[in-house]
Amino acid sequence: MPLYSDTSLHVILGSHLRARTSLENTLLNDNPFTEELPNVLEMALRPGDMVLYDQNIIYRGVYEAGVPRPTFLAMSGIETRVSVGRRTCYKMGWETG
Repeated sequence: MPLYSDTSLHVILGSHLRARTSLENTLLNDNPFTEELPNVLEMALRPGDMVLYDQNIIYRGVYEAGVPRPTFLAMSGIETRVSVGRRTCYKMGWETG
């Protein structure tokens, strides 16, 4: 949840429902910062907007150097390595790209 207007979150809608394409794999493996990914949606978020997404979606942050990003982040998921349980993490911070 951004505390200021923010367009740093980029996602490929529906990518959590399928395997990565060979082009996505090649581009992400060769250069995770590539700007050539097809079908990327830039999320235009305003203060107080909330985004919920599946952790398997292809997403990334594209940050402008020197621009502060005050955000509130909460993650929740199922812990499966040792025991089955719920783990939740909250983070509030001021990040500068």
